[in-house]
Amino acid sequence: MPELSALDSLAVRFDSETWICLDGDDGDPLITAVGSAIVFHPTFARSQNLPSQITPDQIQMVVAGWAEEDQTWHLGVLLEPDLSAQRGGRWCGFARWAESGGGDAESAGRALGGLLVRPFRLVAPTLPAEEPPSEPEVEAEPIALLPLPLDLGEWELVEDAVGLLCKESGTWRRSMLTRMLILGGLAPIFGYLSVGAITSVYASVQPEWLPYLGLIITAVLIFLAGTQAIALLRGVHAVIDQRSRMVRRLTRSGQVLVQTPFEGVEYVLATQVINRRQEESGARKGNTPIPFSAEVWIHVYSPRRGFILLSHSSDLSGIIMPEITLGQKHPLNLEEVNTPAHHAALHVAEMIGVPAYLDQR
Repeated sequence: MPELSALDSLAVRFDSETWICLDGDDGDPLITAVGSAIVFHPTFARSQNLPSQITPDQIQMVVAGWAEEDQTWHLGVLLEPDLSAQRGGRWCGFARWAESGGGDAESAGRALGGLLVRPFRLVAPTLPAEEPPSEPEVEAEPIALLPLPLDLGEWELVEDAVGLLCKESGTWRRSMLTRMLILGGLAPIFGYLSVGAITSVYASVQPEWLPYLGLIITAVLIFLAGTQAIALLRGVHAVIDQRSRMVRRLTRSGQVLVQTPFEGVEYVLATQVINRRQEESGARKGNTPIPFSAEVWIHVYSPRRGFILLSHSSDLSGIIMPEITLGQKHPLNLEEVNTPAHHAALHVAEMIGVPAYLDQR
């Protein structure tokens, strides 16, 4: 039975009937796989929020892949949705290797996949494409991403302990509170004057329906103040959780409205509607960015969950190239269009590891 030494004092042994991951410090088997099940050591099961054993039907695929964040090869499994929902994550890692080629991780992964009769996937590091030699030319420096936190008007993107947090900004909260107080303050005034006019022993107000209109306005003001209060209390925000590799949309109380694992996200989409743009002059037409403002939405797209909203900004200022063709989804390029929201979309895409696209409504 061959033995492959891994990081964290682990070792993997396997043959045609058994696959074992051992704790090299004391020799205890942390993971034991046979054709019909995978059995976990209680310590490992608790750390990964797993039952004591699972069946191959609960595993979607075995994956060995290179992780840029820690420069190691990871071996693990992608779990089926029901078990993923119970433990709060789809990915479960088994072992890591620091080797450059990934041979041990691939061998161990193929052996585990073959034993469990589950698909095996190798995720190799992305290599830069070779370009043919060309004439030397002076190129402009690529536009660097703005550092966090990013002010997106009604929203802001900040670094969180687990990744990124997209939440309502202090400006938005103060605006909502001010509206609530103004509407809530006007409501009793209209109500008092309307009731006073109806019950007055003096000559009635002309026209006579005016006090009743005041009562209707009072009810509308109370309703609008209530909607502002509910929006403040509900406080929906989005978390890009790098630790558990999940995208979640939550209420202020912590209730999960929708979530999807990083592996289920296909791309990040920045959708915009141009509110206004500066007219182009003949001298700068087509080759110089011009100021503009836009309404911008940021979503992540999952085939299973659909579009998950991260933020919506009603009026953001930036620059745009005059000759850009809008209307169809295409890769997001800061040299074509540039606002804080577009930087935020690229930050999110970079953390999840997916492309970012731009679309025009």
